[in-house]
Amino acid sequence: MQPAKAREVMGVSRDCSLRELNKQYRILALRLHPDKNGDTPEATLAFQELNTAYQLLLSSAPAHDAN
Repeated sequence: MQPAKAREVMGVSRDCSLRELNKQYRILALRLHPDKNGDTPEATLAFQELNTAYQLLLSSAPAHDAN
C-alpha cells in the first residue's frame, strides 16, 4: 500500500500529527470492526486494510511527533 492510499483509507492529511492519526484509527477501528459489521468477509477486509494503512503511516511518522 502506498502512503497516499493509506492516508485516504485513514481519512487523514499528509501533515497530521501522531495524536490525530491515533485518534482517527480508534474511531475507524470501532466503526469497521468485523464484530460490529456482521463478521462478513467484506468487513474483515476493510478492517485489515485499515490496520495495514495505520501500520504504514505509524512506521513513517516522526518519533518526536507525540503531540
